Amino acid sequence: MTRKAFYDLDGVFDPSRGNPADAHWRIVNMVPPGSRVLEVGCSTGYLSAYLESEKGCQVTGVEINPQAASVAIARCTRVVIGNIEDPDVLGAVRGEYDVLLLAAVLEHLVRPERTLEKLVGFLSDSGVAVISLPNVAHWSVRLNLLRGRFEYQDYGVMDRTHLHFYTMQSAISMIENCGLVVKDIEIAGSAIQNLIERIGRRLGIKAMPLLLPGLLGYEFIFRATVRT
Repeated sequence: MTRKAFYDLDGVFDPSRGNPADAHWRIVNMVPPGSRVLEVGCSTGYLSAYLESEKGCQVTGVEINPQAASVAIARCTRVVIGNIEDPDVLGAVRGEYDVLLLAAVLEHLVRPERTLEKLVGFLSDSGVAVISLPNVAHWSVRLNLLRGRFEYQDYGVMDRTHLHFYTMQSAISMIENCGLVVKDIEIAGSAIQNLIERIGRRLGIKAMPLLLPGLLGYEFIFRATVRT
């Protein structure tokens, strides 16, 4: 599958057609209704449209791809086109937000820590950051390393456009070094974890423990608050 087919999300997130264990489900559930959201890397507004229409949020989107941004403009309250690492783009979105949403973004940036630290400064005192990052310590990557392979792909953990790689611990350290405190961690991409959670839902158990997240987790989703 090509990058275009995989990443250009022309539709709008629809929970009735998704899996509650998927990353997008987990991400939108971490966004409180009625929030002022800054979504960096909003693409075509796939998640933004849902947040606006179903959760009553006001989303300011940032998107580097002009073609994708042209679609997002109709789905977000406001869209700024450009690279978030550009000081002019950062200045254009400066303001106060309740939610900072960075879904699969930081690993693509040249200086993710510096940018995240600046973005944290836009959060209200009670604001939250929702950040997803791929797990380079996933069992499939470990297995390939044992076989002497470190091969890039068109998408996924080994996406050839990734400039940085994270384990769960290094991701937490990076996030907390930027003025945040990680409060919750969820994982996506683990069939075993998904099965455990599915059983838990059937039994009425809302919170199930993470099972070997550093090994089985394909993607981590963090909810973090501003350090006081």
